[in-house]
Amino acid sequence: MIRRDLIESDAAEKAAALAVWFAERGTPCSEAAFAAVDRALDLGLAPELRAAASIFHHGAGTEDRCGIFEAGVLLIGWLYGRLEPDLSHQGDRYLAEKLYESFQNAYGSYFCADVADGTHVCVLREAVPWIVRILMNGETLMLEAPTGPKPTAVSQSAVAVTKKDQLKTFFFVHESLWDFADCIVTEDDWLLIASAGADRRVDTAKYPTEFLIRKYRQGFLMKDPAGDPEDEKASYIVGGFAARIDCCMRGEREFWNALPQTVRNAYVGYLQDVDIWAVPYYLKGHTDDVMRVIPFEEAVKVVKNVPGDYAFSVKECDCRIYNGYVCDHPIDVCLHWKKQPEINTSLDRGYARPISKEAAIGVLRNAYESGLIHSYGESLGGFCNCCVCCCWAFKNMDKLRAKGYNPREIWYRTDYVIAVDEEKCVNCGLCAKRCGFAALKKGESAIEADEEKCWGCGACRPVCPKDALSVRQR
Repeated sequence: MIRRDLIESDAAEKAAALAVWFAERGTPCSEAAFAAVDRALDLGLAPELRAAASIFHHGAGTEDRCGIFEAGVLLIGWLYGRLEPDLSHQGDRYLAEKLYESFQNAYGSYFCADVADGTHVCVLREAVPWIVRILMNGETLMLEAPTGPKPTAVSQSAVAVTKKDQLKTFFFVHESLWDFADCIVTEDDWLLIASAGADRRVDTAKYPTEFLIRKYRQGFLMKDPAGDPEDEKASYIVGGFAARIDCCMRGEREFWNALPQTVRNAYVGYLQDVDIWAVPYYLKGHTDDVMRVIPFEEAVKVVKNVPGDYAFSVKECDCRIYNGYVCDHPIDVCLHWKKQPEINTSLDRGYARPISKEAAIGVLRNAYESGLIHSYGESLGGFCNCCVCCCWAFKNMDKLRAKGYNPREIWYRTDYVIAVDEEKCVNCGLCAKRCGFAALKKGESAIEADEEKCWGCGACRPVCPKDALSVRQR
């Protein structure tokens, strides 16, 4: 009945994404799980069975057994249950017990009130793959089943509730995301993380090379800088949750888009929280390597001065992805360079493409002509070419000011300001429309510039029909 040509992991991920998609649109959790598995495995179940599954939502209204668990049991019974009274047939019950163990090991319970805790979409994301794997491997698993009733004997695994809390800390999951971590970290992923030692090293001998590479691309693992770069089965260590979010967003776009908006908002809010990423860092005295906003000509000089043994790459803008592509500016403008060979980067993970130094200058020119702002930092090793509508740094300037900080001292710095040649200026106002900082406005006879508001980016210059704008040192 199950299409055996389906790859188990793909089917599990597809079912999980579908279940979350259903739930996000108001489908009860039990029905969402049932319908998602039915569709992912192409079971072709009758609509009446889906209706039967819907009653289990919210523990059948009593907060009893989790509706997702009950939907899984219903699917197991439909696929592997007996049609004749025969108590020696215990295979289906054994499969149900396997599902029960998964719930117990992950949550310490299979009761609705204990499992969901207001985050049932995350439970769908984690539990639906259990159902899929049990169904796809049911015939093999049932060979282990006894012929008579089997007593319940739940063993604790590496992802028991108390252990999982420790693993979240080990994986650097920020406390604000603890309830959402399971949405993009599966049971198998937690087991991989749990297998690492205190030094975060993974025993690579236990895993196929292809598996390690996939987990590296997904952001769960990092390559050891001290390892052999020529070794395909490099020394891997457990990475961090921030990398997992970024890699999920870039490499699993369909799955990412299927996540509930509340989950995506939580992830993006964390990645763009200045209280986490900016304020503590700069208040500790790290003010020498703040980002600098520079005009196009200076940006080109920086790129030309990069040593020849550095590799250039370009990828999709972080902020543009985080904000869901809300503007029409170019996407492939996030420019980086690093001394070869480079590891633990978007390029090495496959989310950026290598380019030449000349092509990198072309990226800058395209960004400049499109009205994007060049911001540069030595520690960044590249240019962020972004816009005020998406850039998390510029969007948080007011938040920093409200906290009593001067963004130009601890966040972004500019050494330039726009200059207007009043003899050339025709006061058309095109530059004022282009400026994202409201630093330009039409005057009586020429454009007027507010130097306090101006960031000296020069993004306004390409639209001037009379070449009346230039940048100068403050």
